[in-house]
Amino acid sequence: MAPTFNGKPGDLIEIFRKDYQHWAVYIGENEVVHFTTGGGQSSGSLRLLSSSAGKVKREKLADVVGNDRYQVNNLLDNRRKAREPSVIVMEARAMVGRELSYNVATYNCEHFAVEMRYGKAESLQVIKTLITVAIVTPVAAVVAGPVVAIAAVAVGAFALCRSLFSSRSSS
Repeated sequence: MAPTFNGKPGDLIEIFRKDYQHWAVYIGENEVVHFTTGGGQSSGSLRLLSSSAGKVKREKLADVVGNDRYQVNNLLDNRRKAREPSVIVMEARAMVGRELSYNVATYNCEHFAVEMRYGKAESLQVIKTLITVAIVTPVAAVVAGPVVAIAAVAVGAFALCRSLFSSRSSS
């Protein structure tokens, strides 16, 4: 954990886990609101297509971060107008305790945090992974043939699942 923190209420906090990033909304007084499944390890890639229960929690930043590295990352400020900090904090606090449908591809912790700050859910982790798969597959088909392209899709799907499911306890 970093020794000093210069976040402001309404900022997005990116927490660097082993194979993915967990996201939270800073609400002030060293507290964050975040969306988590609270479950254990993923049990397979088919969960990509399924949903499970997730819960919005309010916790101390230090408890959510643990020993992981983190930073303020208002990742879409250059493309979208952030809502007023008081609105972000008020809406994030109002979500605490709610159970939502969690789906790693369509609504995860990053979708939640981005929705609180900008008013619309989005996950750049998911988008980047899907773009990588979309680029690698046709290139593999041209260079090495359809068998390699199919293998590239399988590897890409595995990488997506691994990066997004590696630890469902915090995302």
